[in-house]
Amino acid sequence: MRRYVRVDLGKRENEEVDISLADARFLAARAHGFTDWQALTDYVASLPPEKTKVASRPVEIFSTEESGAKQMVGKTRDWDAVVALLRETRASELSTGEMTDALLSRISRLEHVTSLRLALRRNRRRDALHRRAAPASFPHVPGHDRR
Repeated sequence: MRRYVRVDLGKRENEEVDISLADARFLAARAHGFTDWQALTDYVASLPPEKTKVASRPVEIFSTEESGAKQMVGKTRDWDAVVALLRETRASELSTGEMTDALLSRISRLEHVTSLRLALRRNRRRDALHRRAAPASFPHVPGHDRR
């Protein structure tokens, strides 16, 4: 772990590292896709109190052109905005590192969404996704035919 922290902080491998509060904040902010701690705290402070469905990293939304090329149509952490943007643009794909069963259920009702890219975290096993009931509208998800 210290080795990765050294690399993330730009230190040499053999250099002893004391992790300061500022370093820990920087690493936490970067882990969630922010440039620094201030950007993270500014974002959190801007959220309305009732906003509870927020992704830890931005969700990317794509449409597929007739040529087959993918075009990003939006990027947001707000899951309600993700669903609204998918409806509004009729985008066919989204990419995220996380998704609850409730969110998967909401998105699976959008018939034009045909692709879901999940970037599973290192400590999660891909077969955990297989055990979940994947909707038929995502045929590329392994285990989709399990009922």
